[in-house]
Amino acid sequence: MSALPRLTRRGLLLAGAGVSLVLIGAFSGFTDLVRAGIFALLLLVLSVLTLFVATRASAQVRHVGPRLPLEPGDRERVAVHAELSLSARFSGATLQEPHTFGGPTPSWPVEGRHFDGEYAVSAPHRGRFVTGPTRLVVRDPFGLAHLTRDVAARREIRVWPRQDVALTPQRERSLVGDSSIESHLAFGGEVGASVRQYVRGDDMRLVHWPATARRGELIVRQLDPPTDETARARLVGHVETPGVDAGWEGLVEACASWLSARARAHQPFALRVGAETYRDLHDAMDALAVAGDCPLVDDAASAHVVFVHADTAGSLGPAPSGGEAFVAGSPDAVTSMRARLDADGWSTHTVPEAVSYTHLRAHETPEHL
Repeated sequence: MSALPRLTRRGLLLAGAGVSLVLIGAFSGFTDLVRAGIFALLLLVLSVLTLFVATRASAQVRHVGPRLPLEPGDRERVAVHAELSLSARFSGATLQEPHTFGGPTPSWPVEGRHFDGEYAVSAPHRGRFVTGPTRLVVRDPFGLAHLTRDVAARREIRVWPRQDVALTPQRERSLVGDSSIESHLAFGGEVGASVRQYVRGDDMRLVHWPATARRGELIVRQLDPPTDETARARLVGHVETPGVDAGWEGLVEACASWLSARARAHQPFALRVGAETYRDLHDAMDALAVAGDCPLVDDAASAHVVFVHADTAGSLGPAPSGGEAFVAGSPDAVTSMRARLDADGWSTHTVPEAVSYTHLRAHETPEHL
């Protein structure tokens, strides 16, 4: 907000011209040039003084939209309704609403006491976006100076990651004696398999050969019944800002899809993002919208499901019962990370990179936008 009137580019040029005419006229002895320069400066002063009429300019602003939750590629409209004070209805007044969604700043001329306007927003990726503060800009009749007042606070809008990544539970048939047991390894809380050291008498068909090769001793699968219906998940990796790493974006979308599927099935979850754990869907999606710094910590293996960026340093350790790891990143890094996780008994899956968000959902796009 500008507390005092400021000169426009035209006003600065006029001020420079006026000062130059006064100096040139004074040194050359041409009084007409001095008078012209003084006249230009007086006009500038008069323009600035007229703006003090608008120092009490105000507006009551109300916003409608965008419709939330907002996902990448969605195109929504923001409606702006304003009630303007008498001093705000000044010649040359405009209402502006800067935002970080991209594109030009919406600007509307002020006419009358009531104002209604709208503009469209579309987020190219998940993240934190801002609209406002709404500004009332008043100019003098000559366009030499302007006064800016903030008439509505800025608003933060979190764009959730898309939730349409298909995650299919992997099914594995394990033989114990003469019976067949289907082990669902996709989601925590269901029957799964962990790994342990071989004990004399264990069925050799239960040997987990990748883990055996990695550790240099016999490792077998152990079928474990579920002990807790709450599925624990963790997001592991690091990026500077949302939208800069396609692999990370795909991983976050996979995590959001997993979360959404559990919520629709009314299954409890505990999602660890960074240093916080979330059990509410809305709070978890808000956290995923800005997720970027999610380091690997010692208790990572306590999660049933881990979404891990392939460039992550360190190891998740042995897989818990039903442990699944979804991996994203560069092809070479994904291959290396999956080999390490497979050796530790994790059931691993590769997550594709996020697609470009240049499309719009036509069935959700208002025709007039």
